[in-house]
Amino acid sequence: MLDQTSILALPLFSGLRPEDAVDLVRCCQAVALSDGTVLFEEGEDADDLYILVEGVLVIRCVGATGESVEVGRACPGDLVGEMGVIDKAPRSASAIASGAVRLLSLDGQAFRRLIDGAHPAAWTLLRQIRRLLVRRLRAQEQRATTTLLPVSPGGDCSPQAAPDDPDGFVERVWALWGALRGSGP
Repeated sequence: MLDQTSILALPLFSGLRPEDAVDLVRCCQAVALSDGTVLFEEGEDADDLYILVEGVLVIRCVGATGESVEVGRACPGDLVGEMGVIDKAPRSASAIASGAVRLLSLDGQAFRRLIDGAHPAAWTLLRQIRRLLVRRLRAQEQRATTTLLPVSPGGDCSPQAAPDDPDGFVERVWALWGALRGSGP
């Protein structure tokens, strides 16, 4: 069982009023993993995000030659699995416990209810997702600079189509984001 005091001590919850943090925790399910247990595998359907409370998760992807490559590690306070909750695409990586791990699992429907209700916890999770994605993008850019290939002249610069969003969730996230920032959708 996860201790609520240790959960609420995570930096993720620091900007929330205690009652809002407790609301978020109540929406979650506790998950415990032993060493080597796979939380999720690359390519699986995704509709849960996880808040790592204790332990370390190794993040692995299948490389160009078909081997499993470690691409990162998640530590207490990190979110994992968030991309699938936002775009409903299959998992882009696998997450495996390195030692004992304790997490909170938030299913996509509960996350969307928090967003739709403009709950303060939704704003906190969105900020954390933004920080996480920026950190990953910067790390990826840094890795890419060691293997840069020249861009061919006249390359296609047209905007890419937005991912499928059949229930309008991405649009609602952006609307909430704008409303919380005071700039509207």
